[in-house]
Amino acid sequence: MADVPALVITLLLVGLLLVLGEMARATVVGELIAQRRSRKPLVVEWHVVAAAIFFLLVFVVPAVIEALHRNRPPGTASEDSIVFSIIANFVILAAVIPLLAMTGKNRLADYGIDSQGWRAEVRYGGLGYLVTIPLVLAAIVAMSSLRGPQTVHPYLKLLEAGNGSAIIGVAFAAVVAAPLTEELIFRVVFQGLLESLVPPSAAILVPAVAFAAMHGKYDALPLFPLAIVLGIVYHVRRSYVAVVTIHAMFNATFLTLALCAREFS
Repeated sequence: MADVPALVITLLLVGLLLVLGEMARATVVGELIAQRRSRKPLVVEWHVVAAAIFFLLVFVVPAVIEALHRNRPPGTASEDSIVFSIIANFVILAAVIPLLAMTGKNRLADYGIDSQGWRAEVRYGGLGYLVTIPLVLAAIVAMSSLRGPQTVHPYLKLLEAGNGSAIIGVAFAAVVAAPLTEELIFRVVFQGLLESLVPPSAAILVPAVAFAAMHGKYDALPLFPLAIVLGIVYHVRRSYVAVVTIHAMFNATFLTLALCAREFS
């Protein structure tokens, strides 16, 4: 499996280029900017509120407590933990998506979960990605004195010495499973509900802070610009496809850079 890193790099680059190529095509023919689709305001449903609170308690609160009370750097992920993470993400997807449409008061399309106009939403995801990358890189540079090899994300640590199956697992978890699940939780469920209760700025900011905090103190600040862009795009487009595209492209970029560094080191 010696060629697995090169194969994964190739697949990631192909995915990125497909989105950017679609954006270039749409720009040439004047289709880059699509009309905003009409979405009816979401009805606040208490079982969805309960799900949002549950996710905050399970994913965000422990990360914040650990960041405040412990000064140890992130650990290293194992192949078993990657497999568990992928399974857990798809269990959450299988549970939450039917939950959103359980009563019929809100359709999945009202949350932005549909395939209508998906190519236009992918293009908006690409635009969000292009905005995000320089902002995140600026934040990384600003924090460079606080970061070092010991603060690297556990997934990226696993890539340094991982075998082929570990690399495939990390790539799938980072580019497919995590964007699908995290955007469902933080943008669709959390922000979608807040937009029916508070001003848009607060509805964008609160999930963005929670999203960044969940990733630990070393990655929270660099990921905050990503979270803000994701929130703005979801507010403007109300599209699950758009925010998943941004998130997946972002993770694919940094995963590609990590794999290239491994190959050339």
